[in-house]
Amino acid sequence: MGGVVSGAEAAAELVAGLGFAVRDMPLPLYLNGWCLALLREEAAGERLDLTGAPVEVLDVAAGADRAAALWRLLAGAAALRLEARGVGGSVWETVGAGSCEAEATAAAVYDLLARVRAGSGGDEGRRIVGWESAVRHPWRSPRDIGGELACHLLEPVAGVPCVGAVLRLAGSPSEVRVLACDLSVTRAVDKAVYGVLRGHVLEAGRPTGADFAEFAEKDQVRLAELDDGSERTGGIGHLRDVLRRHAMPVSTQRLAEEAGAVLVRAKISAEPPPAEQLPGGPGLWDAPRPGHGGTVAPAQLSLPCERDRVEVSRAFHENSKLRAGYGTLPKVDLARAGAPVQGLLARAHRDFPHARRVYGLADLERPVLAPLEETVSRRRSWAPIGATPLGLPELAGVLRMAYGTTGSGRLGPTSTVPLRATPSAGGLYPIDLFVLVTRVDGVEPGLYYFHPSRMELQLVTTDYDLEDVLAHSGYAARVGQAAAIVLYVASFRRNQWKYWERGYRTVLLDCGHLAHSVVLTANASGLVAHPMVAFADDYFNRLVGVDGVDDAVLYLTLLGRAKERP
Repeated sequence: MGGVVSGAEAAAELVAGLGFAVRDMPLPLYLNGWCLALLREEAAGERLDLTGAPVEVLDVAAGADRAAALWRLLAGAAALRLEARGVGGSVWETVGAGSCEAEATAAAVYDLLARVRAGSGGDEGRRIVGWESAVRHPWRSPRDIGGELACHLLEPVAGVPCVGAVLRLAGSPSEVRVLACDLSVTRAVDKAVYGVLRGHVLEAGRPTGADFAEFAEKDQVRLAELDDGSERTGGIGHLRDVLRRHAMPVSTQRLAEEAGAVLVRAKISAEPPPAEQLPGGPGLWDAPRPGHGGTVAPAQLSLPCERDRVEVSRAFHENSKLRAGYGTLPKVDLARAGAPVQGLLARAHRDFPHARRVYGLADLERPVLAPLEETVSRRRSWAPIGATPLGLPELAGVLRMAYGTTGSGRLGPTSTVPLRATPSAGGLYPIDLFVLVTRVDGVEPGLYYFHPSRMELQLVTTDYDLEDVLAHSGYAARVGQAAAIVLYVASFRRNQWKYWERGYRTVLLDCGHLAHSVVLTANASGLVAHPMVAFADDYFNRLVGVDGVDDAVLYLTLLGRAKERP
């Protein structure tokens, strides 16, 4: 394997080596952190499944980031594999994962101690306050959540601090309670808090009659007072010494290793403590044991998209983000721009002044428009289109109201720029409208350009074959019904000089604004407007005469008269 493999990547490889698959588990938007689902090997890869078949989740792990969740999931995967082989299963042994043997052993031992402590009944403890400043809170806005997530310092287990986290949410009859042990109380709080997040995602809490509020309010301790940089933050050697002093020596066995990841099986080999200290039936605390067979994943896991099919768009979206203070964009003061630049901005359109055919649209009869509510409620993309041709006044009304010049704005003390009926980022108007006319009364069939300032249809070409147009469309029969087809052609340079990578995003948004204006005005005029993205890009780019790189066809809208009912 080339390059340096991170610990998290090595952990993922170990999970796969154990015969399992991992997928990201979607979290509700009010939650922070990361959640991963452990699945069977056959569920590896984010393949689309339109059957909606349930995806069984074998285990779930949560953490402040993906790496933390992945380490915990790896330990759960190893425990399940051992259990399937009839190995282990004792409350006194478990599996840990880490970037080295010491880290993996510590993780296993801490988990083991929490399991020994879980089920031993309730006891009083002190509420830990101030933990939110040291541990990332799993709720984005805790004040907006009806309920409480509280952490309590309980009696230590074999000299190791124990933290209990309790989640109660308004309107829920269940609680989620999780224990975590660690020589560092801060780390114990972190594990307990994200254990609660895991339980919340699984809805694994169960109603209990215990109430921690009474003693918790009487006795509090600040987290900063518990972790003061003393011996409690020591490594695995110190942990072994602490347990040995409590007659609980630990033995370990290395199970697997990948560059940067180790799996360890840990066992407390001393004589078990008295029976009353052993976990019994259902106790106050939920033991953080792996394995939740029968849990079904959210529906999103059945509707994934293979990542190698969307890598470019992911890269685009990342590159088109604005950073703090707009620091990734140049500072542009258009009022101070030179007259040639201001003049160029005022001419955000193309022009075919020598066209053989030009149809003036400004003085044509205005169509009668339906009220807005009626227009919106009756809009249907797939409404039947009749064979009756469009009238030029109807087509002109759609183009004029959707994208015609409606006024002007001042740009500096002497220059003005035209304003249009549809908004555009920076007023740069990077979209041009072309219209492929097939059945419009009084208009020669052909491809035309709509000039927004002159209110003209300018002939671009009649040199095309309509059958080729249909053959390069996703729904040839439907396209063949259209009396006219609106083509939205982007001129990326009009935006990208100002917005750089984000300019591509603004062009797409502008196209969406304009397309909706066309649809809305067409429906208000009693026409059918069918937006369509199913077309062969290169063919339509050649039809218009653009290169498909700096200028490209983005979208189509089919226009026609509504088919009369018999």
